[in-house]
Amino acid sequence: MGALAALMIVVFVWLMLAHDPDGGQPLVVVDIERADQLTTGSVDGTAASQDIQTDQTDGHASPGSAPYSRFDGGNPDLIETSRYGPLPRATADNTPLSAYARPLSQAQAGASLPKIAFIIGDLGRDPRGSATAVNLLPADVTLAVSANSPHAQAWLNEARAEGHEVLLQTGSEPGDGLASPAAGGHLILSTTRSTPIEKLHWQMSRAVGYFGIASTLHSTARADIPELASIFHDLRTRGLGYFELGGPGTAVQNIAQAAGLHYAEADLVIDAQPSPAAIEASLNRLVEIARVQGIAIGSGSASQMTVEQLSRWLERQNQKSFVVVPASAVLETPTMKNASDHAR
Repeated sequence: MGALAALMIVVFVWLMLAHDPDGGQPLVVVDIERADQLTTGSVDGTAASQDIQTDQTDGHASPGSAPYSRFDGGNPDLIETSRYGPLPRATADNTPLSAYARPLSQAQAGASLPKIAFIIGDLGRDPRGSATAVNLLPADVTLAVSANSPHAQAWLNEARAEGHEVLLQTGSEPGDGLASPAAGGHLILSTTRSTPIEKLHWQMSRAVGYFGIASTLHSTARADIPELASIFHDLRTRGLGYFELGGPGTAVQNIAQAAGLHYAEADLVIDAQPSPAAIEASLNRLVEIARVQGIAIGSGSASQMTVEQLSRWLERQNQKSFVVVPASAVLETPTMKNASDHAR
C-alpha cells in the first residue's frame, strides 16, 4: 500500500507540472492587495510593492536597472498593482513615457534632415522573425511586443537589452472568441466577457517596461467615441503614449487630443503588400512623405521578410537623406481643451 500511495503522489505531481499553462513562461510576481474596484492609473493609486520578485534563471537584472538593460520588474515606482497584475502608472515627477523612451542623440536632435520613425510590431508571434528584428535592426527602430505572446516580457527584455524602446501592441484577449492571427494587434472595444477598460488592463498587465500602446482600431471602434475616449483618458492618466498603426484617422486624432494623450499615427504600412519589391517601394514612398511633412512614421510586422528587407534598405540608404529616430520622438504633444496647439 505504501508503494502504491507513493506512485500515486508521483503521478499527481507530474500531471500538475505537465499541464501548467504558464510553465516555462517568464514571471513577474508581485504582492497584489485584494480590491473590489478596478484600479486606476492616478498618481494616488496604490504603488507596486518594493519587494518585486523576478525570475533570475535567464540572467535578467533585478528591478531598477538602467534603461535598455535586461530586467523583469521595471521601475517599481511606475508599477501599480491590480487584479490582473502589474499596470503602468505615472508619479508626480515621472511617467512610463519619460522613463522607457529611447532618448535622442545630439546628432539626431540637431539634424535638419527629414526624420523617419519605424515601428515593427507583432514581436513574439513569429519567434524567428522576432529574434531577427531584435538583433538585426538598428536600436533606433521601435519594436512593439504583442500582448498576446505567452513570452511578452521576455521579448520586451530582449528588445531593450539591444537598445530598442518598446511599445505594447494590444489585441484580443485569448479565449474570448475574438482572437485570431488575422486580428493581429487590433484593439477590439466590444466583448461579452469584460468592459473595454478591463480588457485593456488585462493586456497591459502582460509585461512592464513599455512606454506606450500600439494598436489598429477597427472601423467599429473608430465610431464608438465614448469607449475610445475612456480608453485614451486612461492611457493619458497612466503617462503612456499611443500609436495608431493602421493609418491616419482624423476622428481618432481629435479624441486623442481632447484626452490630452501623446498620440501619433503611421503614415504608411510598409508591408501591406508582403513582397520584397512592394516593401522596397513603400520604404521609398515613406522617404517622400518625410520630405514633405518633415516627419514620417512607417509600421510593419516582425516577419522575417519585412525585417530583412528593412535592414538591407537602411544599410543602402546610410541615412544620407533622412534620419531614423525612435517613435517616441515623434509623438504629438497633447493638446488639451483651451490650450494652444503644438506642432510635431
